[in-house]
Amino acid sequence: MKSINIAAFCLCTVGTSALQLSTSDRQALQTELEAWKRSAAGKAAAEHGYVPKTESGELGGKTLELERFAATKRVVAQLNLANPHATFTEKNPFALLSDDEFARFATGLGNATTPARALLIDGQLTPLQRAATGVDWSTDACMSGVRDQGGCGSCWAFASVGAAEFAHCKATGALATFSEQQLVSCASSAGYGCQGGWPNKALDYLASTGACSGTSYPYASGNSRASGQCDSGCTKAPLRLGASVTISGESALQSALEKHVVTVTVEANNAVWRNYKSGVVTQCPGASSDHAVVAVGYGSENGVDFFKIKNSWGGAWGDAGYMKLQRGVGGKGMCNLAANGAYPQINGGASSRTTHKPTHKPTHKPHAPSKAPCTPSPAPYTPAPTEAPSSIPTEAPSDDPSEDPSEDPTETPSDGPTDEPLPDWPTDSPYPQPSSAPTPAPTPAPTTLCETCKRCWAPETAGRQGICLSADYDKKYCLYLTKKLHTVWCGDDDLYSGKALH
Repeated sequence: MKSINIAAFCLCTVGTSALQLSTSDRQALQTELEAWKRSAAGKAAAEHGYVPKTESGELGGKTLELERFAATKRVVAQLNLANPHATFTEKNPFALLSDDEFARFATGLGNATTPARALLIDGQLTPLQRAATGVDWSTDACMSGVRDQGGCGSCWAFASVGAAEFAHCKATGALATFSEQQLVSCASSAGYGCQGGWPNKALDYLASTGACSGTSYPYASGNSRASGQCDSGCTKAPLRLGASVTISGESALQSALEKHVVTVTVEANNAVWRNYKSGVVTQCPGASSDHAVVAVGYGSENGVDFFKIKNSWGGAWGDAGYMKLQRGVGGKGMCNLAANGAYPQINGGASSRTTHKPTHKPTHKPHAPSKAPCTPSPAPYTPAPTEAPSSIPTEAPSDDPSEDPSEDPTETPSDGPTDEPLPDWPTDSPYPQPSSAPTPAPTPAPTTLCETCKRCWAPETAGRQGICLSADYDKKYCLYLTKKLHTVWCGDDDLYSGKALH
């Protein structure tokens, strides 16, 4: 099948204008639009302001709505051709948004996170992994329901809370709801509230600080579109969680999903995510990660392998809030799914694999507010994320928000044994800042190796194939890993400048 350039889709340039339709076709389109407004997707759009505002000089309100609805239908038709194993529909909450308006909504990560604390690297899927039947945690008793971020860029908080709730439930045997608002308003070391943050840092914050319940500290930023003041009086329950483990690569992600759900970062500011309905997505435009979700399983559908994710755009989006992305594509994964993953270590308890058949319906009802998409809402517009906070986590985040997170790590790396055998290499410390003390010389870069890899190379070890790591593994981090992973830096002297996620 001929490939279609999804990145080139633009609502303002495709197809015939609704104004050029015949009277009968225009009436039919108007009938479809009215039906959409009465649907769950249309009601969610109205509730959260995902409808055009008529300014002076623009088309009338009804005409503008009809134009945008017609444009979305044309984009959907192209998407269905480009992704034969997935279904796309205009019956979603974003059908009347322009490209710019959706971009303001869908960029809630801030920037890509740098690997921190524990590390597990594995790239290509092994033959055994490709033959595996699958795992689906979405039907497990420890899986909370699909929730909605509303008009706040808090996808990082929702993804982290979802992973923490699941892990804590596996350790204790009881599902508790934790507060996303606590992270948005209080976890200044993990992000900038509604302006984005880092899922791995949020997991570390919850592990060290404890979590308020969702009922005692309910989510309000979805409607207010503001981060809010921290409620330091909220009672925090200690969690049975350890430091976060950061992973990269499809093989590492699939291995982690055997026992955990995993926060992952993806590129969501595109027509594919905006109009997704069901099936397996096999094409993504190819851009930077701007959104955080939870990977909840993997499997195969109609001969196509997939990873399954749980979004925070409400149940009116996608397959009741879930999505499937093709598995086994290598590199960063489909839509960058495998580039940056994180999950909390479980202290005590044993996790068991679900035996239920996959389902897309949430097991539990979401706590208020519910019904709307994630990240900053287009009405009113939310300012673009500011400069990203430090990519190095602090040891014990404060409950009181500060203007800037600390730039210096509070721990030093240990040369002692780690908690888990290779190749997981978990450790409780972030990679160190440069110091005056001499460091071991990095392994010389083999000439033939660096002809094919211009970044950080992890050689074959402990049964794992050698791999040219993603750009997230910058020179400084690559040299730090040399001692444990025997990594080799094959790139130039430019250091990676980490970003954050909304």
